[in-house]
Amino acid sequence: MGDNSRITRFIETTFESLFYKTFSIMGLIYRATRISQPRLFFLNRMIPTWQEALATTPPGHPDRFRNISRLGGLLGERSTYNGDMEDSRAAVGMLLEAANAYPRGDTERVTLLDLVTELLMRRFINTQNWTDSNYEEVMRVTQEAFEETAEGHAAWENSLQRFVGVRVIRFFSTGDEVDLDELICASKGVIGRKPPDSLYWPILEIHIFLLGERYSLTADTADLDAAIGMLREAFNATPEGHPDRVKWLSVLGVRLSNKFSCTGDMTHLDEAVRTSQEAVDLSQGCDESTRVALLNNLGLRLGERHVRTGSMVDIEEAIRIMREVVKKTPKDHIDRKSRLSNLGLQLGNRWFLTRENIDLEDAICLMREGLDEIKPDHYVDRGKLSNFGIQLPTQKDRQVIPHDYLIDKGKLLNNLGIRLGDRYSITQALEDLNEAICRLQEATDIVPSNYPDRTRWLTNLGQRLHERYSRTKNAVDLDQAIFVTEKARDLAPTGHPNQAYVSSYLGIYLGDRYSRTGQMEDLKESIRKAREAVSATSVDHPERGSWLSNLGLRLGNMYSRTGAMADLEEAIRIAKEALVATPRGHPQRASRLSNLGFWLSDRYTRIGAMVDLDESLRLTEDAIEATPERHPERPAYLNNLGLRLSDKYIRTGDLKYLNQGIRKLREAVNATTKGHPDLAKWSNNLSLRLGERYAHRKRIVDETNDREEMVKIVEDLDEAYNTLREFADDTSSNHTERAAFLNNLGLLLGERYLNSGMIADLDRTISTTLKSVEATPKDHLHRAKRLVNLARQLYQRYAATGEAKDLEGTRECLVEALHSSTSSISIRVEAGREFLLTKDVLADPRTYDVAKTTVGLIPLLTPRSLQNTDKRHLLAAAVGISSDAAAIALHLKKGPLAAINCLETGRAVIAGAVLQQHDVSLLQKAHPDLATYFLDLRDQLDSPDSRDSDYLVDDESAAAEAKADRRRAADQELTHLLQKIRSTAGFESFLLPASEADMIDAARHGPVVVLNVSMHRCDALIVQQPGIKSLPLSRITPEDIDDYVTSLDSIETLEWLWYNIIYPVLDAIDLTKPSPDLPLPRVWWVPTGKLTKFPLHAAGIHEIGFDGDAALDVVVSSYASSVKGIIHGRRQQKRRQPLAETDLLQRVVTVAMERTEEMKPLPYACREIDEVLAVLGLEASSENRPEETKEKVLPAIKACQIFHFAGHGYTDAAEPLRSSLRLRDWRMDPLTVQDLLDADLNAAAPFLAYLSACGTSLIKDERSVDESIHLANAFQLAGFCHVIGTLWKVEDGLCVSVAKMLYRYLRENGLEDECVSRGLHHAARIHRDEWLRDSTCGSEVDGGFRAELVEDPTTPALWIPYVHFGV
Repeated sequence: MGDNSRITRFIETTFESLFYKTFSIMGLIYRATRISQPRLFFLNRMIPTWQEALATTPPGHPDRFRNISRLGGLLGERSTYNGDMEDSRAAVGMLLEAANAYPRGDTERVTLLDLVTELLMRRFINTQNWTDSNYEEVMRVTQEAFEETAEGHAAWENSLQRFVGVRVIRFFSTGDEVDLDELICASKGVIGRKPPDSLYWPILEIHIFLLGERYSLTADTADLDAAIGMLREAFNATPEGHPDRVKWLSVLGVRLSNKFSCTGDMTHLDEAVRTSQEAVDLSQGCDESTRVALLNNLGLRLGERHVRTGSMVDIEEAIRIMREVVKKTPKDHIDRKSRLSNLGLQLGNRWFLTRENIDLEDAICLMREGLDEIKPDHYVDRGKLSNFGIQLPTQKDRQVIPHDYLIDKGKLLNNLGIRLGDRYSITQALEDLNEAICRLQEATDIVPSNYPDRTRWLTNLGQRLHERYSRTKNAVDLDQAIFVTEKARDLAPTGHPNQAYVSSYLGIYLGDRYSRTGQMEDLKESIRKAREAVSATSVDHPERGSWLSNLGLRLGNMYSRTGAMADLEEAIRIAKEALVATPRGHPQRASRLSNLGFWLSDRYTRIGAMVDLDESLRLTEDAIEATPERHPERPAYLNNLGLRLSDKYIRTGDLKYLNQGIRKLREAVNATTKGHPDLAKWSNNLSLRLGERYAHRKRIVDETNDREEMVKIVEDLDEAYNTLREFADDTSSNHTERAAFLNNLGLLLGERYLNSGMIADLDRTISTTLKSVEATPKDHLHRAKRLVNLARQLYQRYAATGEAKDLEGTRECLVEALHSSTSSISIRVEAGREFLLTKDVLADPRTYDVAKTTVGLIPLLTPRSLQNTDKRHLLAAAVGISSDAAAIALHLKKGPLAAINCLETGRAVIAGAVLQQHDVSLLQKAHPDLATYFLDLRDQLDSPDSRDSDYLVDDESAAAEAKADRRRAADQELTHLLQKIRSTAGFESFLLPASEADMIDAARHGPVVVLNVSMHRCDALIVQQPGIKSLPLSRITPEDIDDYVTSLDSIETLEWLWYNIIYPVLDAIDLTKPSPDLPLPRVWWVPTGKLTKFPLHAAGIHEIGFDGDAALDVVVSSYASSVKGIIHGRRQQKRRQPLAETDLLQRVVTVAMERTEEMKPLPYACREIDEVLAVLGLEASSENRPEETKEKVLPAIKACQIFHFAGHGYTDAAEPLRSSLRLRDWRMDPLTVQDLLDADLNAAAPFLAYLSACGTSLIKDERSVDESIHLANAFQLAGFCHVIGTLWKVEDGLCVSVAKMLYRYLRENGLEDECVSRGLHHAARIHRDEWLRDSTCGSEVDGGFRAELVEDPTTPALWIPYVHFGV
């Protein structure tokens, strides 16, 4: 507080001396320094005598002007005693008349003008009336006296003092910066004319002080730098031991502190502390009062450094010093109140770090004590002049306008208001907050409107009003917070340090008003203000982290409104910057950790990236760790952590995360006082998570039939129900909150029904959920989810009672949810799936439209920003829908093309996204505006909303409704945009499924057979020239497939495939009897569902004498994940630059992993590579056999034309995109499917990837069968034209033989596309025939032999797993 006084102690001392000299001028006439009653008696007798003498002295008489000056002097002296303004005015007139009788520059004239100046100043002091006329009169007289006094004259210093002093008084009376500028210019001119060794130091002090004043008004650091420079010069020019050295050091410490405040540069603050300490050290010979003042300054500097660094050493020392200062300050000392406040400030700062409430209580008590002690009569003899340290020793005690009293009281009120607000943050006691607001309001009212610190005080008031709004939701408080903060903004001049502070908080309040009203202009303005605050703050400024944090929050609001990923990405980036700018131990670090965690969580729920969820969890845990137990924000952080842990449970299915989440949510609820506005939301979240845990544990109990465990788990259900019921019954809640409570209560009642089986419970469940739906607006973004919940409950009742109206009600709810354009894609797909699973769905006329719409939504589940691992997770929820839709299309006579289109749209989405990116890339090159618009709209629609309806959060408001508007508009805009793009030349088929002509053209080298498996029916969709047809596979069912999938390489399975699938298909296209004169025809198999695991190419009757009864004997088989994949391959084949065979052979890369950590040795791996290189006519080198690490192999793959790997492959059942080739560094940095998908090799279109490893075409995760995610497919998507993979384990020794045969075939027949599949087929037939010979025994029948296959475990069918992908 002492530092912020507009006049420092050094200037006070200067002016006390300066004006004492001035007032002693009266002694020039009567040589008296003290007025007494006898003196007044004497004056009263003398004045009439001189009046009579003057009256008898005619004009022009030599004594007239002497008599005038003497009478004027006597009247002036009497006026100083009795305050008679008539005496003063008469004296001024007479003295001016006398002065004008002397020539300019005359010593007597100067003396008389000085006396006139003193009398005019006296008049102001007594009347406090500084009118323009008074000012102009004094200004004119002092300027004449100063200009007429020669420099070096004995009176020059007094004239200078008068000249500057009058302007100082004027400036502090009016605050007119013109006066200040003139003063600085004048004092600077004087200083510039004097060498340092003869400089009049009081003028230098005045100049330095005035520079500081102008800096406080304009924030012009040039003034501050000039003051600091002069202080350094003055200190260096002052001899050691001189008392002024202490003065210079003390003021230098203050100005360095100012420099830190505007720059945030710690070097300035550190120097300020050192300088202040040195001043204290040099003050041993000073009086006690001076030493205490210096200690006060040192304490303030240490407190400032603590605020920046969080140093406990600094704050402890600051408090120790401030206690000593207060102890040594007399009770009646004018500065005691400010020093009590300063000690209170430091105790408050320590509380902010330690949260030891005793410090906060002591701080409040000290400030109350200061307020109790401050009295107007303590400020007698100071008046307005005390603003710059003028004291009048000849002035009689009297009451004046207590300007300093108002300022000091305002400071105490402001500081007390801040600390009461801090106590409210602990106690949540509204009486503390209400008093804080009253005190802050009084502080801002009591000081002059142009008082420099009023800007910050108004901002403090705005903060507390905003806190009360956050508590009570009274819009009046929010509007008032905006009003007073706008006043603070208007008071802060452009470039002022407070401007950033005010702009940031104004942005917060406008953002909250937006959340309340949904007014977009408030949100835009809040972001503008937040950006202004950041822009106005240097990178190393201590408040930069706060301003960045506020900007991040507003950008997050904008994302919630518009759904634009750019806003969310910027919010995350800004939140990260804010966190970097916040040191460990900073009081706001926890909130900034939490904010960043929140936005990352939003990005996770938007696009499903697991890395975001994990990082959000870590950040939220760190926020809790950095928050004291009783901190009011701790429950919010615990709630957020509980929700994030629950998200991880939903993603992973691991119950430990749900258990942890429930513990954290329970902690949040228990730590929240009854009546708190957030208690309902947090109780709701706890209730839902308890319900989830009950459902999870019940599934386990149902499997084990453990009655005792069932009793235990029902406790979760009861607690969940009881926790939520009171809030759902509370009709005072706003309608959107109550709708959410009812929805969630309905879910819990549904679980109760499943436990009890009583229809009455189910009726109550449906009634509750129906109320929730009815309370949810038609365009609400959570309405679809609530409709799906209601549909499931209605279907349960239909299943129990057979009531047809419940079945119809189920379907109506699901159809509405499916077409809800404001809801998330995932919920809409879920609604479509549920519809297609209802009983007798094929009889419903809406079924095909539902199926087609649902399939059309599946690609939108995967935004371009999502990692493929996370895309797969989202797509797993849609597995099988496309196959069911295709079956429905065939059942309802929509034709085979419609069925294939369903499969092509909803399957192999990840692969399709990779392939379609080429279309988007072409659009970006040709029409960048259309491409950008398309990507933005797709991002708004392509994933779940930022919060599921199960959670109750603050966006149940006008802003949330705006979200729904945005999604609906985006859906309509995307439809129109796609029409526009497809009407553009060259983009007629942009992102459309392949046309019938495209499909038929893809089959020009052989038929493409899509094998569809559905619960409704199984079919083969055959694409061949000249058309597309379907073939019902009536002899197989999904149940049959489940039976055979457990023994894929058995003879029984191969025969079942032949009789029921492969032979009927080949017979339908007349390929069961190939011509002996022609090469075997080629066929491309596109299996769906679990058929993706079967060796279709090996189907048949594998017995000697049964030639032609196996696929291997009649066709050459290749595989594809989709028809579009084949079409892409054909197009890539056309685009590929033809390479000579010698060029291909120069770009061969091979890897042999004979020994791999933790894996079985492969003794033939190196031999396999040696044989391959030998067949290709190559010698081993570092180019074709790089080091077996990902760092070396992946770049080699990107540059090669032929890649051959002999080693172990790994198929990850839980996450197929983590399947990998096992290199030397597989534990630390595996070469995964994801790495290959990220490698864009399509431009180079390498020829062949041969993966001689186990299971490189294997799909273990049944949720990924529609995506066909495996190593072989990844190499093909990366850009390889041909890939040789394996369906399961392969035998090490046989791998050598198969590879050698294939490459030999290529060398003999040419490195051509068709030769790859034929070469593998050639090797497979040879090994199949050898296997037959080795596995048969004969018995003679009718004079011949009948061969019979014996399933000998020592001679398994090792030739089966090898498969070809490509064109």
